Amino acid sequence: MSNVLRMTRKTLWGTYGKGGFEHCAGRCPEHQLRWKPLEDCDSDHLQMILRNQRQVEQCPEIKQVIHELLFERGESAPSFDPVAERELTDAAFNGMWAVITKGCETLNEETKKDYLVN
Repeated sequence: MSNVLRMTRKTLWGTYGKGGFEHCAGRCPEHQLRWKPLEDCDSDHLQMILRNQRQVEQCPEIKQVIHELLFERGESAPSFDPVAERELTDAAFNGMWAVITKGCETLNEETKKDYLVN
């Protein structure tokens, strides 16, 4: 493996956690943006990145790294799907709107006091 590939595998990916983007688009304290190396992402996460992140489709280096990670794990690498991207975006908008208008129902009372404006 080349040094470039080793470094690229350490490329950080921003994530809100499983279901975090759809839930509130990062507006809840429980779903804040975190950075982690691509090689530390679960296979299903890498597959979702390929399926619904247009920017990866436009960045062949990142796409190649994700494909190689999945190949090493014996997993399939799906193609980008604009319908999946739209569904994710719609879910995020709906979740974010619910948080803005009603507050985050999944937050405990302590976190609500710190997060929600009265």
